[in-house]
Amino acid sequence: MKSVLPLILLFMLTACSRPEVSAGQVARMQALEARISALEAQVSALKRAQANSVSSVQAGTSQQATARAAALYCAGLLASSLEEYRQDNARYPGMNAVALPGACQGFRVAWTRLEKAHYRFQVSGQTGGVLASEQR
Repeated sequence: MKSVLPLILLFMLTACSRPEVSAGQVARMQALEARISALEAQVSALKRAQANSVSSVQAGTSQQATARAAALYCAGLLASSLEEYRQDNARYPGMNAVALPGACQGFRVAWTRLEKAHYRFQVSGQTGGVLASEQR
């Protein structure tokens, strides 16, 4: 029985051993490892690019929101001053009597209607897009 035990152990060890790897298999494994490394580098580059684009979009969005809020403030102040004039004079002012508030500096105010009983205007930004409007 003692002579059989080493043979069984030897058989078990050889059965569990790794089979021989051919040169073709080694080349395929190396190519696969290189491809995985290249894909990992691409993923990292895409993540960096996405982070940069998100921060630039957020910056653009915050600038647009700030410009819109400033235009709404300008429109609100101008509408308030028109209403104050109307309360004192029973009509809205003529075009030459309108004084734009300081908050409207840097904006373009376009009048589409300014009459004794009604007014309508739009506040545009530097790009020309309408950011706010008021009418009564």
